[in-house]
Amino acid sequence: MVSVGGTALSRGPVTGNFQQELAWQQTGGGPSVFAPIPAFQSKAGSSIGFAHRAPPEVAAVADPATGAWVLQNGNWYIVGGTSVATPVVAGIRNLSGSFSLFSAVELTKTYGNPAGFTNIGNGDCGPNEGYLAGAGWNFCTGNGTPRGTAYK
Repeated sequence: MVSVGGTALSRGPVTGNFQQELAWQQTGGGPSVFAPIPAFQSKAGSSIGFAHRAPPEVAAVADPATGAWVLQNGNWYIVGGTSVATPVVAGIRNLSGSFSLFSAVELTKTYGNPAGFTNIGNGDCGPNEGYLAGAGWNFCTGNGTPRGTAYK
């Protein structure tokens, strides 16, 4: 199982050009109070200072204001939430053609290739927006957003 966090896109108000991707305030994240940190996450844990399992691993666009456009019955709708971000990431993983029989193996690959992700360094999330996105792995967006299928 791969935990997926959410991001929001910022676009220029006049041109509509992409400006930046940031952590979506409504996304969850943060350390568990029960589950111990797994081996694949130990390097991230030691760099931030936590000792328990902490989702998410990766993130994708989820903010309903900047989410995915869907055509239904001839009408366009914009949808969001991590219910959109999760199938986006699943589709990217599926396109990669590389599958592991066990989640821990898959997650070890994910954490072992930080260059395969775009780090999301701005924004906040979690209870009372108490977690901040930042350089490297963070509680809001994990390793960041996948750079295509090459991250596998």
